[in-house]
Amino acid sequence: MRYGALFGLCFPLGSLLFLGLVGLWEPGGGLLGALARVHRENPLLAVIDTAPFFLGWFARMAGVRQDRLSRLNASLANEVAERTESLRRALHDARATLAERERVQGALRESEERYESVFTVLDEGVAVLAGDGTILGCNPSAERLLWLREADVVGRHLLELPWKTIREDGTDLPREDHPAFVAIRTGAPQRDVVVGASGRSGVVVWLAVNAFPVVRQGASRPHAVVSSFRDITAQRAAEQARDAQALQLAAQAQELESQHEALVTQNDRLERQADELRQAQGLLTAVVASSSDGIVAFDNEYRFTLWNPAMARMSGMPADRVLGESAFDLFPSLTENGLDAAYVAALDGKATIVRDQPYTLPGTERQGWFDATYGPLLGHDGRVVGGLAVARDVTERKRMEAALRAAAVSDELTGLHNRRGFRTMALQQLALARRARRPVSLLYLDMTDFKEINDAYGHAEGDRALREVAMLLRRTVRETDVVARIGGDEFVVLADGASAAVVQATLCVRIQSRLAAYNERATADGCPYTLAVTIGVAEAGIGTDGYDLDQLLVRADTRLYEAKAGPRPAPIEGA
Repeated sequence: MRYGALFGLCFPLGSLLFLGLVGLWEPGGGLLGALARVHRENPLLAVIDTAPFFLGWFARMAGVRQDRLSRLNASLANEVAERTESLRRALHDARATLAERERVQGALRESEERYESVFTVLDEGVAVLAGDGTILGCNPSAERLLWLREADVVGRHLLELPWKTIREDGTDLPREDHPAFVAIRTGAPQRDVVVGASGRSGVVVWLAVNAFPVVRQGASRPHAVVSSFRDITAQRAAEQARDAQALQLAAQAQELESQHEALVTQNDRLERQADELRQAQGLLTAVVASSSDGIVAFDNEYRFTLWNPAMARMSGMPADRVLGESAFDLFPSLTENGLDAAYVAALDGKATIVRDQPYTLPGTERQGWFDATYGPLLGHDGRVVGGLAVARDVTERKRMEAALRAAAVSDELTGLHNRRGFRTMALQQLALARRARRPVSLLYLDMTDFKEINDAYGHAEGDRALREVAMLLRRTVRETDVVARIGGDEFVVLADGASAAVVQATLCVRIQSRLAAYNERATADGCPYTLAVTIGVAEAGIGTDGYDLDQLLVRADTRLYEAKAGPRPAPIEGA
Protein backbone atom coordinates (compact mmCIF):
# COMPACT_ATOMS: atom_id res chain seq x y z
CA MET A 1 0.00 0.00 0.00
CA ARG A 2 2.90 2.33 0.69
CA TYR A 3 4.29 1.81 -2.89
CA GLY A 4 0.93 2.45 -4.51
CA ALA A 5 0.72 5.67 -2.61
CA LEU A 6 4.22 6.63 -3.73
CA PHE A 7 3.36 5.91 -7.36
CA GLY A 8 0.14 7.80 -7.11
CA LEU A 9 2.13 10.76 -5.84
CA CYS A 10 4.99 10.64 -8.38
CA PHE A 11 2.96 10.08 -11.49
CA PRO A 12 0.80 13.17 -11.23
CA LEU A 13 3.84 15.24 -10.34
CA GLY A 14 5.47 14.16 -13.62
CA SER A 15 2.35 14.96 -15.60
CA LEU A 16 2.17 18.39 -14.07
CA LEU A 17 5.79 19.01 -15.01
CA PHE A 18 5.18 17.93 -18.57
CA LEU A 19 2.13 20.11 -18.95
CA GLY A 20 3.98 23.01 -17.51
CA LEU A 21 6.79 22.66 -19.92
CA VAL A 22 4.44 22.30 -22.87
CA GLY A 23 2.43 25.25 -21.80
CA LEU A 24 5.48 27.42 -21.28
CA TRP A 25 7.21 26.39 -24.47
CA GLU A 26 7.18 29.02 -27.14
CA PRO A 27 5.76 27.95 -30.50
CA GLY A 28 8.44 27.29 -32.94
CA GLY A 29 9.97 24.33 -34.44
CA GLY A 30 10.82 21.11 -33.06
CA LEU A 31 9.01 18.35 -31.29
CA LEU A 32 8.16 20.30 -28.23
CA GLY A 33 6.73 23.16 -30.18
CA ALA A 34 4.56 20.82 -32.13
CA LEU A 35 3.27 19.16 -28.93
CA ALA A 36 2.49 22.50 -27.46
CA ARG A 37 0.48 23.56 -30.39
CA VAL A 38 -1.39 20.25 -30.49
CA HIS A 39 -2.41 20.60 -26.79
CA ARG A 40 -3.53 24.16 -27.27
CA GLU A 41 -5.52 23.30 -30.24
CA ASN A 42 -7.08 20.17 -28.75
CA PRO A 43 -7.87 20.49 -25.04
CA LEU A 44 -9.00 16.84 -24.83
CA LEU A 45 -5.39 15.88 -25.20
CA ALA A 46 -4.61 17.96 -22.13
CA VAL A 47 -7.26 16.04 -20.25
CA ILE A 48 -5.83 12.79 -21.41
CA ASP A 49 -2.37 13.88 -20.49
CA THR A 50 -3.47 14.99 -17.03
CA ALA A 51 -5.49 11.84 -16.37
CA PRO A 52 -2.45 10.05 -14.93
CA PHE A 53 -2.20 12.91 -12.45
CA PHE A 54 -5.73 12.38 -11.16
CA LEU A 55 -5.32 8.62 -11.22
CA GLY A 56 -2.17 8.97 -9.16
CA TRP A 57 -3.90 11.31 -6.75
CA PHE A 58 -6.83 8.95 -6.33
CA ALA A 59 -4.48 6.05 -5.80
CA ARG A 60 -2.63 8.00 -3.14
CA MET A 61 -5.83 8.99 -1.40
CA ALA A 62 -7.07 5.37 -1.44
CA GLY A 63 -3.82 4.26 0.12
CA VAL A 64 -4.05 6.85 2.86
CA ARG A 65 -7.68 5.90 3.64
CA GLN A 66 -6.85 2.20 3.74
CA ASP A 67 -4.09 2.90 6.21
CA ARG A 68 -6.43 4.89 8.36
CA LEU A 69 -9.06 2.17 8.23
CA SER A 70 -6.51 -0.40 9.35
CA ARG A 71 -5.45 1.71 12.27
CA LEU A 72 -9.09 2.43 13.12
CA ASN A 73 -9.98 -1.28 13.02
CA ALA A 74 -7.06 -2.07 15.30
CA SER A 75 -8.15 0.68 17.71
CA LEU A 76 -11.77 -0.49 17.61
CA ALA A 77 -10.68 -4.07 18.26
CA ASN A 78 -8.67 -2.98 21.29
CA GLU A 79 -11.54 -0.85 22.59
CA VAL A 80 -14.06 -3.69 22.07
CA ALA A 81 -11.75 -6.08 23.94
CA GLU A 82 -11.35 -3.61 26.81
CA ARG A 83 -15.06 -2.92 27.00
CA THR A 84 -15.83 -6.63 26.81
CA GLU A 85 -13.47 -7.26 29.73
CA SER A 86 -14.99 -4.35 31.66
CA LEU A 87 -18.50 -5.69 31.01
CA ARG A 88 -17.40 -9.15 32.10
CA ARG A 89 -16.01 -7.77 35.37
CA ALA A 90 -19.12 -5.62 35.88
CA LEU A 91 -21.33 -8.68 35.29
CA HIS A 92 -19.29 -10.66 37.81
CA ASP A 93 -19.57 -7.83 40.37
CA ALA A 94 -23.31 -7.54 39.72
CA ARG A 95 -23.78 -11.27 40.28
CA ALA A 96 -21.78 -11.04 43.55
CA THR A 97 -23.80 -7.99 44.66
CA LEU A 98 -27.06 -9.79 43.81
CA ALA A 99 -25.98 -12.84 45.81
CA GLU A 100 -25.00 -10.62 48.80
CA ARG A 101 -28.32 -8.76 48.57
CA GLU A 102 -30.22 -12.05 48.57
CA ARG A 103 -28.21 -13.16 51.63
CA VAL A 104 -28.90 -9.86 53.44
CA GLN A 105 -32.59 -10.02 52.52
CA GLY A 106 -32.76 -13.57 53.87
CA ALA A 107 -31.10 -12.48 57.10
CA LEU A 108 -33.48 -9.52 57.31
CA ARG A 109 -36.47 -11.83 56.83
CA GLU A 110 -35.18 -14.14 59.59
CA SER A 111 -34.57 -11.15 61.89
CA GLU A 112 -37.99 -9.76 61.06
CA GLU A 113 -39.60 -13.10 61.88
CA ARG A 114 -37.74 -13.26 65.21
CA TYR A 115 -38.71 -9.70 66.13
CA GLU A 116 -42.29 -10.38 65.06
CA SER A 117 -42.38 -13.42 67.36
CA VAL A 118 -41.02 -11.36 70.27
CA PHE A 119 -43.46 -8.56 69.40
CA THR A 120 -46.34 -11.04 69.48
CA VAL A 121 -45.53 -12.85 72.74
CA LEU A 122 -44.50 -9.78 74.79
CA ASP A 123 -46.60 -9.42 77.94
CA GLU A 124 -46.32 -5.64 77.62
CA GLY A 125 -48.52 -3.84 75.13
CA VAL A 126 -46.55 -2.41 72.19
CA ALA A 127 -47.86 0.01 69.55
CA VAL A 128 -46.02 1.62 66.63
CA LEU A 129 -47.14 5.14 65.65
CA ALA A 130 -46.27 7.28 62.63
CA GLY A 131 -44.88 10.74 63.15
CA ASP A 132 -48.37 12.27 62.83
CA GLY A 133 -49.81 10.00 65.54
CA THR A 134 -51.42 7.40 63.26
CA ILE A 135 -51.24 3.89 64.73
CA LEU A 136 -49.37 1.56 62.38
CA GLY A 137 -49.63 -1.64 64.40
CA CYS A 138 -49.94 -3.19 67.86
CA ASN A 139 -49.35 -6.56 69.49
CA PRO A 140 -51.97 -8.83 71.16
CA SER A 141 -51.05 -7.56 74.63
CA ALA A 142 -51.92 -4.03 73.50
CA GLU A 143 -55.31 -5.28 72.31
CA ARG A 144 -55.90 -6.90 75.71
CA LEU A 145 -54.83 -3.85 77.72
CA LEU A 146 -56.74 -1.38 75.53
CA TRP A 147 -59.81 -3.62 75.18
CA LEU A 148 -59.69 -2.99 71.41
CA ARG A 149 -58.98 -5.22 68.45
CA GLU A 150 -56.03 -4.46 66.17
CA ALA A 151 -58.43 -3.91 63.28
CA ASP A 152 -60.15 -1.18 65.34
CA VAL A 153 -56.82 0.50 66.13
CA VAL A 154 -54.54 0.33 63.08
CA GLY A 155 -54.92 3.32 60.79
CA ARG A 156 -56.59 5.48 63.42
CA HIS A 157 -55.05 8.50 65.07
CA LEU A 158 -54.13 8.08 68.74
CA LEU A 159 -56.45 10.98 69.64
CA GLU A 160 -59.38 9.11 68.07
CA LEU A 161 -59.27 6.20 70.55
CA PRO A 162 -62.27 6.14 72.96
CA TRP A 163 -60.10 6.69 76.04
CA LYS A 164 -60.01 9.45 78.60
CA THR A 165 -56.52 9.90 80.06
CA ILE A 166 -55.62 11.29 83.49
CA ARG A 167 -52.38 12.05 85.32
CA GLU A 168 -51.09 10.19 88.34
CA ASP A 169 -52.64 12.83 90.63
CA GLY A 170 -56.07 12.34 89.04
CA THR A 171 -56.15 15.52 86.93
CA ASP A 172 -56.96 15.36 83.23
CA LEU A 173 -54.04 14.62 80.90
CA PRO A 174 -54.37 16.44 77.56
CA ARG A 175 -53.99 14.03 74.67
CA GLU A 176 -51.14 16.09 73.23
CA ASP A 177 -49.18 15.48 76.45
CA HIS A 178 -49.35 11.72 75.95
CA PRO A 179 -45.80 10.29 76.23
CA ALA A 180 -45.91 9.19 72.54
CA PHE A 181 -46.60 12.76 71.37
CA VAL A 182 -44.00 14.17 73.73
CA ALA A 183 -41.41 11.75 72.27
CA ILE A 184 -42.40 12.79 68.71
CA ARG A 185 -42.34 16.48 69.59
CA THR A 186 -39.07 16.52 71.56
CA GLY A 187 -37.22 13.52 70.16
CA ALA A 188 -36.44 12.41 73.73
CA PRO A 189 -37.42 8.95 75.08
CA GLN A 190 -40.17 8.89 77.72
CA ARG A 191 -39.82 6.19 80.39
CA ASP A 192 -42.29 4.83 82.94
CA VAL A 193 -44.78 7.69 82.67
CA VAL A 194 -47.85 6.78 84.78
CA VAL A 195 -51.08 7.39 82.86
CA GLY A 196 -54.64 6.49 83.84
CA ALA A 197 -57.00 5.50 81.04
CA SER A 198 -60.76 4.99 81.24
CA GLY A 199 -63.05 3.80 78.48
CA ARG A 200 -66.80 3.95 78.12
CA SER A 201 -67.26 1.80 81.24
CA GLY A 202 -65.55 4.43 83.39
CA VAL A 203 -63.13 1.90 84.93
CA VAL A 204 -59.64 3.43 85.25
CA VAL A 205 -56.72 1.28 84.13
CA TRP A 206 -53.31 2.57 85.27
CA LEU A 207 -50.47 2.10 82.78
CA ALA A 208 -46.70 2.68 82.91
CA VAL A 209 -45.94 4.03 79.43
CA ASN A 210 -42.62 4.15 77.56
CA ALA A 211 -42.17 5.94 74.24
CA PHE A 212 -39.02 5.75 72.07
CA PRO A 213 -38.69 7.95 68.97
CA VAL A 214 -37.39 6.46 65.70
CA VAL A 215 -35.23 8.87 63.64
CA ARG A 216 -33.89 8.17 60.15
CA GLN A 217 -30.21 8.82 59.57
CA GLY A 218 -29.67 12.45 58.69
CA ALA A 219 -33.19 13.49 59.77
CA SER A 220 -33.83 16.00 62.55
CA ARG A 221 -37.29 14.85 63.66
CA PRO A 222 -38.65 11.38 64.43
CA HIS A 223 -40.67 9.76 61.68
CA ALA A 224 -42.20 7.19 64.05
CA VAL A 225 -42.40 6.22 67.72
CA VAL A 226 -42.53 2.84 69.46
CA SER A 227 -44.66 2.91 72.62
CA SER A 228 -44.82 0.12 75.20
CA PHE A 229 -47.08 0.00 78.24
CA ARG A 230 -47.92 -2.36 81.09
CA ASP A 231 -50.84 -2.60 83.49
CA ILE A 232 -49.88 -1.35 86.99
CA THR A 233 -53.44 -1.06 88.34
CA ALA A 234 -52.94 -3.82 90.89
CA GLN A 235 -49.58 -2.37 91.91
CA ARG A 236 -51.12 1.06 92.52
CA ALA A 237 -53.98 -0.48 94.45
CA ALA A 238 -51.49 -2.28 96.69
CA GLU A 239 -49.53 0.92 97.26
CA GLN A 240 -52.68 2.87 98.11
CA ALA A 241 -53.72 0.12 100.50
CA ARG A 242 -50.38 0.34 102.27
CA ASP A 243 -50.72 4.12 102.47
CA ALA A 244 -54.16 4.02 104.10
CA GLN A 245 -53.04 5.42 107.45
CA ALA A 246 -56.56 5.80 108.78
CA LEU A 247 -57.12 2.03 108.66
CA GLN A 248 -53.72 1.04 109.98
CA LEU A 249 -54.68 0.72 113.64
CA ALA A 250 -57.84 -1.26 112.85
CA ALA A 251 -55.88 -3.47 110.47
CA GLN A 252 -53.30 -4.21 113.15
CA ALA A 253 -56.02 -5.10 115.66
CA GLN A 254 -57.68 -7.33 113.08
CA GLU A 255 -54.36 -8.99 112.33
CA LEU A 256 -53.80 -9.69 116.01
CA GLU A 257 -57.28 -11.16 116.24
CA SER A 258 -56.57 -13.31 113.20
CA GLN A 259 -53.38 -14.52 114.82
CA HIS A 260 -55.35 -15.37 117.94
CA GLU A 261 -57.82 -17.37 115.85
CA ALA A 262 -54.88 -19.06 114.19
CA LEU A 263 -53.63 -19.99 117.66
CA VAL A 264 -56.96 -21.64 118.47
CA THR A 265 -56.83 -23.45 115.14
CA GLN A 266 -53.28 -24.49 115.89
CA ASN A 267 -54.42 -25.88 119.23
CA ASP A 268 -57.10 -27.98 117.53
CA ARG A 269 -54.54 -29.18 115.04
CA LEU A 270 -52.15 -30.09 117.88
CA GLU A 271 -54.85 -32.20 119.50
CA ARG A 272 -55.44 -34.07 116.24
CA GLN A 273 -51.72 -34.56 115.68
CA ALA A 274 -50.80 -35.74 119.20
CA ASP A 275 -49.98 -39.24 117.93
CA GLU A 276 -47.82 -37.86 115.11
CA LEU A 277 -45.75 -35.80 117.54
CA ARG A 278 -44.29 -39.04 118.99
CA GLN A 279 -42.82 -39.93 115.58
CA ALA A 280 -41.68 -36.43 114.58
CA GLN A 281 -39.48 -35.34 117.47
CA GLY A 282 -36.77 -33.99 115.17
CA LEU A 283 -39.23 -31.95 113.15
CA LEU A 284 -40.90 -30.76 116.34
CA THR A 285 -37.60 -29.47 117.69
CA ALA A 286 -37.08 -27.33 114.56
CA VAL A 287 -40.64 -26.05 114.64
CA VAL A 288 -40.47 -25.20 118.34
CA ALA A 289 -37.18 -23.37 117.93
CA SER A 290 -38.43 -21.25 115.01
CA SER A 291 -41.97 -20.59 116.27
CA SER A 292 -42.99 -17.03 117.09
CA ASP A 293 -45.25 -18.38 119.84
CA GLY A 294 -43.86 -19.33 123.23
CA ILE A 295 -43.80 -23.12 123.63
CA VAL A 296 -43.01 -24.92 126.88
CA ALA A 297 -43.18 -28.55 128.00
CA PHE A 298 -43.22 -30.01 131.52
CA ASP A 299 -43.01 -33.52 132.98
CA ASN A 300 -45.31 -35.28 135.43
CA GLU A 301 -43.67 -33.35 138.27
CA TYR A 302 -44.43 -30.03 136.57
CA ARG A 303 -40.73 -29.43 135.89
CA PHE A 304 -39.99 -27.57 132.69
CA THR A 305 -38.34 -29.76 130.02
CA LEU A 306 -38.69 -27.34 127.08
CA TRP A 307 -38.46 -23.55 126.93
CA ASN A 308 -38.18 -22.30 123.35
CA PRO A 309 -36.49 -19.02 122.25
CA ALA A 310 -39.82 -17.24 121.75
CA MET A 311 -40.81 -17.96 125.35
CA ALA A 312 -37.42 -16.73 126.51
CA ARG A 313 -38.04 -13.44 124.68
CA MET A 314 -41.57 -13.13 126.01
CA SER A 315 -40.67 -13.82 129.62
CA GLY A 316 -37.20 -12.32 129.71
CA MET A 317 -35.94 -15.55 131.30
CA PRO A 318 -33.39 -17.71 129.42
CA ALA A 319 -33.90 -21.45 129.10
CA ASP A 320 -30.93 -22.38 131.30
CA ARG A 321 -32.58 -20.58 134.22
CA VAL A 322 -35.91 -22.36 133.79
CA LEU A 323 -35.24 -25.93 132.63
CA GLY A 324 -35.49 -28.47 135.47
CA GLU A 325 -37.31 -26.01 137.73
CA SER A 326 -40.86 -26.60 138.99
CA ALA A 327 -43.43 -24.37 137.31
CA PHE A 328 -45.23 -23.59 140.58
CA ASP A 329 -41.99 -22.84 142.47
CA LEU A 330 -40.71 -20.56 139.73
CA PHE A 331 -44.07 -18.87 139.02
CA PRO A 332 -46.22 -18.77 142.20
CA SER A 333 -48.72 -16.58 140.35
CA LEU A 334 -49.87 -19.66 138.37
CA THR A 335 -51.68 -20.90 141.44
CA GLU A 336 -52.94 -17.44 142.41
CA ASN A 337 -54.45 -16.96 138.92
CA GLY A 338 -55.93 -20.45 138.78
CA LEU A 339 -53.68 -21.63 135.93
CA ASP A 340 -52.53 -24.62 137.95
CA ALA A 341 -55.78 -26.30 136.87
CA ALA A 342 -54.65 -26.14 133.24
CA TYR A 343 -51.37 -27.88 134.12
CA VAL A 344 -53.20 -30.58 136.04
CA ALA A 345 -55.72 -31.06 133.22
CA ALA A 346 -52.87 -31.47 130.70
CA LEU A 347 -51.41 -34.34 132.74
CA ASP A 348 -54.92 -35.85 132.82
CA GLY A 349 -54.92 -35.87 129.01
CA LYS A 350 -57.23 -32.87 128.58
CA ALA A 351 -56.74 -29.69 126.56
CA THR A 352 -57.42 -26.24 128.02
CA ILE A 353 -57.60 -22.84 126.30
CA VAL A 354 -56.90 -19.70 128.32
CA ARG A 355 -57.53 -16.26 126.84
CA ASP A 356 -56.66 -12.71 127.93
CA GLN A 357 -54.82 -13.95 131.01
CA PRO A 358 -52.95 -11.17 132.91
CA TYR A 359 -49.41 -11.82 134.07
CA THR A 360 -46.62 -10.18 136.06
CA LEU A 361 -43.08 -11.46 135.55
CA PRO A 362 -41.35 -12.36 138.83
CA GLY A 363 -38.72 -9.89 139.92
CA THR A 364 -39.78 -7.31 137.32
CA GLU A 365 -42.40 -4.61 136.83
CA ARG A 366 -43.41 -6.06 133.49
CA GLN A 367 -47.14 -6.79 133.19
CA GLY A 368 -49.27 -7.90 130.32
CA TRP A 369 -51.72 -10.45 128.91
CA PHE A 370 -51.34 -13.73 127.09
CA ASP A 371 -53.42 -16.45 125.43
CA ALA A 372 -52.37 -20.04 125.94
CA THR A 373 -53.33 -23.58 125.02
CA TYR A 374 -52.46 -26.46 127.33
CA GLY A 375 -52.51 -30.11 126.32
CA PRO A 376 -51.03 -33.52 127.12
CA LEU A 377 -47.63 -34.68 125.89
CA LEU A 378 -47.70 -38.37 124.93
CA GLY A 379 -44.88 -40.90 125.03
CA HIS A 380 -44.10 -43.64 122.52
CA ASP A 381 -46.61 -45.97 124.15
CA GLY A 382 -49.39 -43.39 124.01
CA ARG A 383 -49.37 -42.62 127.70
CA VAL A 384 -49.20 -39.09 129.10
CA VAL A 385 -45.60 -38.26 130.00
CA GLY A 386 -46.04 -34.54 130.54
CA GLY A 387 -47.77 -31.44 129.30
CA LEU A 388 -47.31 -28.93 126.49
CA ALA A 389 -48.28 -25.24 126.49
CA VAL A 390 -48.34 -22.80 123.55
CA ALA A 391 -48.56 -19.15 124.62
CA ARG A 392 -48.93 -15.91 122.67
CA ASP A 393 -48.35 -12.48 124.17
CA VAL A 394 -51.43 -10.35 123.38
CA THR A 395 -50.40 -7.35 125.46
CA GLU A 396 -50.10 -5.09 122.42
CA ARG A 397 -53.51 -6.13 121.13
CA LYS A 398 -55.11 -5.50 124.53
CA ARG A 399 -53.49 -2.08 124.74
CA MET A 400 -54.69 -1.22 121.25
CA GLU A 401 -58.22 -2.29 122.15
CA ALA A 402 -58.12 -0.20 125.31
CA ALA A 403 -56.77 2.77 123.35
CA LEU A 404 -59.52 2.39 120.77
CA ARG A 405 -62.18 2.26 123.48
CA ALA A 406 -60.72 5.29 125.24
CA ALA A 407 -60.43 7.23 121.99
CA ALA A 408 -64.08 6.54 121.24
CA VAL A 409 -65.39 8.05 124.51
CA SER A 410 -62.70 10.61 125.49
CA ASP A 411 -62.07 14.20 124.47
CA GLU A 412 -58.55 14.34 123.06
CA LEU A 413 -57.83 17.88 124.22
CA THR A 414 -59.04 17.81 127.83
CA GLY A 415 -59.07 14.09 128.70
CA LEU A 416 -62.71 14.38 129.85
CA HIS A 417 -65.51 12.30 128.41
CA ASN A 418 -66.65 13.40 124.98
CA ARG A 419 -70.32 13.56 124.00
CA ARG A 420 -70.47 9.82 123.30
CA GLY A 421 -68.70 8.92 126.54
CA PHE A 422 -70.92 11.28 128.54
CA ARG A 423 -74.07 9.80 127.03
CA THR A 424 -72.95 6.26 127.87
CA MET A 425 -72.08 7.10 131.48
CA ALA A 426 -75.07 9.40 132.01
CA LEU A 427 -77.58 6.80 130.82
CA GLN A 428 -76.15 4.31 133.33
CA GLN A 429 -76.30 6.87 136.16
CA LEU A 430 -79.88 7.88 135.31
CA ALA A 431 -80.98 4.25 135.19
CA LEU A 432 -79.55 3.63 138.68
CA ALA A 433 -81.13 6.85 140.00
CA ARG A 434 -84.53 5.88 138.57
CA ARG A 435 -84.43 2.54 140.38
CA ALA A 436 -83.38 4.21 143.66
CA ARG A 437 -85.86 7.10 143.07
CA ARG A 438 -83.19 9.66 143.91
CA PRO A 439 -82.63 13.07 142.27
CA VAL A 440 -79.97 13.77 139.64
CA SER A 441 -78.85 17.26 138.61
CA LEU A 442 -77.22 18.36 135.38
CA LEU A 443 -74.95 21.43 135.20
CA TYR A 444 -74.59 22.94 131.72
CA LEU A 445 -71.52 25.24 131.65
CA ASP A 446 -70.46 27.65 128.90
CA MET A 447 -67.13 29.56 128.96
CA THR A 448 -67.58 33.31 128.83
CA ASP A 449 -65.59 35.28 126.22
CA PHE A 450 -63.90 32.11 124.90
CA LYS A 451 -64.10 33.38 121.31
CA GLU A 452 -62.36 36.61 122.33
CA ILE A 453 -59.54 34.61 123.93
CA ASN A 454 -59.13 32.59 120.75
CA ASP A 455 -59.21 35.66 118.50
CA ALA A 456 -56.88 37.75 120.63
CA TYR A 457 -54.31 35.19 121.76
CA GLY A 458 -54.59 32.33 119.28
CA HIS A 459 -55.96 28.82 119.29
CA ALA A 460 -53.08 27.43 121.33
CA GLU A 461 -53.98 29.77 124.20
CA GLY A 462 -57.65 28.92 123.71
CA ASP A 463 -56.82 25.22 124.04
CA ARG A 464 -54.87 25.95 127.23
CA ALA A 465 -57.90 27.79 128.65
CA LEU A 466 -60.13 24.79 127.89
CA ARG A 467 -57.71 22.44 129.61
CA GLU A 468 -57.57 24.70 132.69
CA VAL A 469 -61.38 24.73 133.00
CA ALA A 470 -61.50 20.95 132.52
CA MET A 471 -58.85 20.40 135.21
CA LEU A 472 -60.68 22.76 137.60
CA LEU A 473 -63.98 20.90 137.09
CA ARG A 474 -62.35 17.48 137.57
CA ARG A 475 -60.81 18.65 140.88
CA THR A 476 -64.05 20.27 142.10
CA VAL A 477 -66.68 17.58 141.48
CA ARG A 478 -67.02 14.22 143.25
CA GLU A 479 -65.49 11.05 141.86
CA THR A 480 -68.96 9.67 141.20
CA ASP A 481 -69.97 12.72 139.15
CA VAL A 482 -69.67 12.53 135.36
CA VAL A 483 -67.78 15.42 133.76
CA ALA A 484 -67.60 15.91 129.97
CA ARG A 485 -66.80 18.41 127.26
CA ILE A 486 -69.63 18.15 124.73
CA GLY A 487 -68.87 21.14 122.51
CA GLY A 488 -66.26 23.75 121.68
CA ASP A 489 -66.50 25.65 124.98
CA GLU A 490 -69.40 23.73 126.56
CA PHE A 491 -69.06 21.39 129.55
CA VAL A 492 -71.58 19.33 131.50
CA VAL A 493 -71.54 17.77 134.98
CA LEU A 494 -74.01 15.06 136.02
CA ALA A 495 -74.31 15.05 139.83
CA ASP A 496 -76.04 11.89 141.11
CA GLY A 497 -78.08 12.09 144.33
CA ALA A 498 -78.12 15.91 144.42
CA SER A 499 -81.08 18.20 143.83
CA ALA A 500 -80.81 21.38 141.79
CA ALA A 501 -81.04 23.51 144.93
CA VAL A 502 -78.20 21.65 146.62
CA VAL A 503 -76.06 21.84 143.50
CA GLN A 504 -76.74 25.57 143.21
CA ALA A 505 -75.80 26.18 146.82
CA THR A 506 -72.70 24.01 146.92
CA LEU A 507 -71.18 22.82 143.64
CA CYS A 508 -71.90 25.95 141.62
CA VAL A 509 -70.50 28.10 144.40
CA ARG A 510 -67.33 25.97 144.62
CA ILE A 511 -66.80 26.18 140.86
CA GLN A 512 -67.13 29.97 140.79
CA SER A 513 -64.98 30.32 143.90
CA ARG A 514 -62.18 28.21 142.49
CA LEU A 515 -62.35 30.08 139.17
CA ALA A 516 -61.89 33.33 141.08
CA ALA A 517 -58.89 31.90 142.94
CA TYR A 518 -57.40 30.65 139.68
CA ASN A 519 -57.84 34.05 138.00
CA GLU A 520 -56.17 35.77 140.94
CA ARG A 521 -53.10 33.52 140.64
CA ALA A 522 -53.06 33.72 136.82
CA THR A 523 -53.27 37.50 136.85
CA ALA A 524 -50.38 37.66 139.30
CA ASP A 525 -48.39 35.44 136.94
CA GLY A 526 -49.07 37.80 134.03
CA CYS A 527 -51.98 36.05 132.32
CA PRO A 528 -53.70 38.71 130.14
CA TYR A 529 -57.22 37.28 130.50
CA THR A 530 -59.51 35.71 133.10
CA LEU A 531 -61.66 32.60 132.93
CA ALA A 532 -65.38 32.66 133.60
CA VAL A 533 -68.31 30.28 133.07
CA THR A 534 -72.07 30.62 132.96
CA ILE A 535 -74.01 27.73 134.51
CA GLY A 536 -77.52 26.42 133.92
CA VAL A 537 -78.89 23.73 136.28
CA ALA A 538 -81.71 21.23 135.63
CA GLU A 539 -82.94 18.39 137.81
CA ALA A 540 -84.20 14.91 136.91
CA GLY A 541 -86.28 12.99 139.38
CA ILE A 542 -89.67 12.75 141.02
CA GLY A 543 -91.88 15.67 140.05
CA THR A 544 -89.96 16.51 136.88
CA ASP A 545 -90.10 15.20 133.32
CA GLY A 546 -88.47 12.03 134.57
CA TYR A 547 -85.01 10.67 133.90
CA ASP A 548 -84.86 11.26 130.16
CA LEU A 549 -81.33 12.43 129.28
CA ASP A 550 -82.28 14.40 126.17
CA GLN A 551 -85.00 16.33 128.01
CA LEU A 552 -82.60 16.99 130.87
CA LEU A 553 -80.00 18.45 128.45
CA VAL A 554 -82.63 20.67 126.79
CA ARG A 555 -83.83 22.04 130.12
CA ALA A 556 -80.31 22.67 131.41
CA ASP A 557 -79.41 24.42 128.13
CA THR A 558 -82.50 26.62 128.50
CA ARG A 559 -81.43 27.59 132.05
CA LEU A 560 -77.96 28.38 130.69
CA TYR A 561 -79.30 30.88 128.18
CA GLU A 562 -81.56 32.40 130.83
CA ALA A 563 -78.45 32.89 132.99
CA LYS A 564 -76.65 34.60 130.11
CA ALA A 565 -79.57 36.94 129.54
CA GLY A 566 -80.25 37.84 133.20
CA PRO A 567 -78.23 38.93 136.21
CA ARG A 568 -78.62 35.64 138.07
CA PRO A 569 -75.45 33.47 137.87
CA ALA A 570 -77.17 30.07 137.78
CA PRO A 571 -81.00 29.81 137.40
CA ILE A 572 -82.65 26.87 139.09
CA GLU A 573 -85.76 25.14 137.80
CA GLY A 574 -88.80 26.27 139.74
CA ALA A 575 -86.91 29.11 141.42
